[in-house]
Amino acid sequence: MRLLIKIAAVAQLILFLLLSGCGKWPPIVENSDDIRGLSSDEPSVRARGLSDDDIYALEHLKKLTYLDFSGEWAVKEAKITDKGLKILSELYLPMIETLSLGNNKNITDNGLKYHVKMKSVKWLSLMVCPNITDDGLRNLSIMSTLDALDLRGCNGITNSGLKYLSEMKNVKEILLGGCKNITPNAVKKLQLKIPNAKVEKDEKEWSGHKK
Repeated sequence: MRLLIKIAAVAQLILFLLLSGCGKWPPIVENSDDIRGLSSDEPSVRARGLSDDDIYALEHLKKLTYLDFSGEWAVKEAKITDKGLKILSELYLPMIETLSLGNNKNITDNGLKYHVKMKSVKWLSLMVCPNITDDGLRNLSIMSTLDALDLRGCNGITNSGLKYLSEMKNVKEILLGGCKNITPNAVKKLQLKIPNAKVEKDEKEWSGHKK
């Protein structure tokens, strides 16, 4: 599973680089000094080691479009918590489209109520966030701007929570592979309710990299 997660994160980042026309990997920021040392035009950063209190400094990056708190998950634990999500939601960062929060034990349903304030986010990853449950999906259901939602490996969500995802009429893709408490039949029902979206629970892909 760890290899799959790493591959998925890299694939996501490569896609961003291709779409943005950027020829370099996003810089890593560990603290506020790292952030202030970047050009205010920097479009992307990897922030796995960034603490809640240092998130305020991200407002320096006015053209930030890609923010990744999930990279380097095998090297270090994520520091961002619900408090950090609240701070992030209050910053003026109007261009963020991709937000990756995966592999994080600190984020809970409570934190997602702050995330919904980030109206510019189109792609959200909560992959392998064990403390996200059905209540968290209820918070996300009001995000009308969201195009894609990655919930792979989130074992805290169940069939019951999919009713909230069915309210997301503008979403184009929902990934549910590795969600052990969601059944294939429930996925089919969700797909019928949002026919314009791709709802996928690819267990072969998910389990194929556990070795």
